[in-house]
Amino acid sequence: MNTKCILVLILLGLCVSFDMSAASEESIFEQFQDFMKIHNKRYTTIEEFQLRWEIFRENYKRVEVYGKMAFEKNEELTYESGVTQFSDLTPEEFAKQYLTLDISHMKRLRASKSQNRLVPTFSNGEAPESWDWREKGVVSQVKNQGMCGSCWAFSAVGNIESQYSIKKNSSVLFSEQQLVDCDKVDQGCNGGLMEDAFKYVEGTSGLMLSSDYAYSGKQGSCKYDSSKAVARVTGYKFAGTEDESQIKQLLYENGPLAIAINATPLQFYIFGIFNPWFNWMCNPKSINHGVLLVGYGLKGDKAYWIVKNSWGSGWGEKGFFRIIAGKGACGVNTYVVTAEVEAN
Repeated sequence: MNTKCILVLILLGLCVSFDMSAASEESIFEQFQDFMKIHNKRYTTIEEFQLRWEIFRENYKRVEVYGKMAFEKNEELTYESGVTQFSDLTPEEFAKQYLTLDISHMKRLRASKSQNRLVPTFSNGEAPESWDWREKGVVSQVKNQGMCGSCWAFSAVGNIESQYSIKKNSSVLFSEQQLVDCDKVDQGCNGGLMEDAFKYVEGTSGLMLSSDYAYSGKQGSCKYDSSKAVARVTGYKFAGTEDESQIKQLLYENGPLAIAINATPLQFYIFGIFNPWFNWMCNPKSINHGVLLVGYGLKGDKAYWIVKNSWGSGWGEKGFFRIIAGKGACGVNTYVVTAEVEAN
């Protein structure tokens, strides 16, 4: 049954089941139709269509409720939430598909006390008020992990790409698929950790280019060719601190850093400086997503971090997002690591 037929049947059902005098219900359904067109959503059965519509409606109303709560709490909203490509997923489905970082409290604890610590040198002076590594040409293009839970691989590879670019003054794209297929410590599309990804690369001849080992968005057999390895990892270092002023200095001195955050509320992020005004919105102890810290800035009295994500350039601020700095929001300062990279 094609989508048009399904839509007609669903509309007939809506006329029976909804009070169509409620403009908000009609408006939400119209937005669901727009959502399907914009994100090329195709549901093959009436049951699937109905299910996704109901999830979309609940998500839409949930975002409205959060906005109302913020207004009643007299909070200054510095960001906008709304309809994204994930609006037809339940929070549980979203977490299962996209928030798959494999990290435990013990690993975070070890990271904070690691002997392999980055320490500020101040060799180029104190970090300026704002800094954006994208402007220096060392942040690779935004990529899309698809429906594979490989955020850890994109975070690790993004860090290696930037470190390579800083050293070689040359932009390259490395292979996340190599990690997904060949790193047997991590779990491919079912999750992993940047630290373990760096360990894997350190034990090989290096990372291949994405042009030689293209991303498929699913786990397959390892096709690693050591003769095509380009960037070697010789070790990795943790920030070893949760002090965001020190992390700012480390970012300025060392380049983009692989970090872990709790990305649960980012399911509905549109733009702006994300600032969780309730702790339960974004528990900093429940980090679940690997991303790349690329800069920081100041808007009025609001300090923020600039973060590269792996959900495509159509999400957020052209694939990036900003998050409030200085308050440990979403655990942004909890797990910070960078690879030590050599070029073959």
